[in-house]
Amino acid sequence: MANELTINNKFIEDLTQQFKDKQANGLTVPADYSPDNALMGAYLWLKDHNDVLTECTPASIANALMDMVTMGLSVQKQQGYFIKYGRQCHFQRSYFGNVTIARRYGMKDITANVVYEGDTFKAEADPASGHLKLVEHVVDLFRDENAQMKGAYAVVTMYDGSSYMEMMTMPQIKAAWRQSKNYREGGNGVHQKFPDQMAKKTVLNRLLKSIVNTHGDSYVLAAMADTETIDTVDIIDAEVATEIAEKANAIPFEFDADIIEAEQAEFAEISQ
Repeated sequence: MANELTINNKFIEDLTQQFKDKQANGLTVPADYSPDNALMGAYLWLKDHNDVLTECTPASIANALMDMVTMGLSVQKQQGYFIKYGRQCHFQRSYFGNVTIARRYGMKDITANVVYEGDTFKAEADPASGHLKLVEHVVDLFRDENAQMKGAYAVVTMYDGSSYMEMMTMPQIKAAWRQSKNYREGGNGVHQKFPDQMAKKTVLNRLLKSIVNTHGDSYVLAAMADTETIDTVDIIDAEVATEIAEKANAIPFEFDADIIEAEQAEFAEISQ
């Protein structure tokens, strides 16, 4: 079994050297990122979550840490999480981690909207690139308050002027929700209380993953592939619930809200 004595300063120093070896072989480090600080921050996080240290193998912890720094992310900034599956430790990038990577690759802005019954919505594929683009979304301001959501879409604009779009129908969105341990059809959870925000977050995350997975060198792409092996839907649930709680009776819901400590408890519970 792994133990806290295994994950010590020498362990972190060895990982730092491995990372430097990757740099020497072509891995690019973002200008705003300090691998040493991220590793030490992760070390402190792991010490506070002793179940990962005592129950996960040292090799899986080392791989999870390396995935984190390879992608230029920080667990202390809630850009990802260490999750225990059996004796394996995995680093799972969060929605905010996807935003961080996408911005480094030239993302200027991203937004999402819900399409309701009664709205006029039209999208088409660009004949040159094949990418979807929004043609029209006319919102029916006087729709019935019980109007059904038909789907959601997200649009990202890059600094080079290009844009990308992702859209999902409600059956597709609910299919994604059903992957979550927290979702119950007809239940009273965050999906039922805030379905519009959950729909937006789901389509946003899908578009962000598409952006980040089409950029980067081979090391980064390999780390991204590793972190796609764990379901992210529960993380989305917790992020949305936390953001809504933070903004309640304060200011309108923002997608760039900080994640607070309560979210960590949620992840600890779902990883058992």
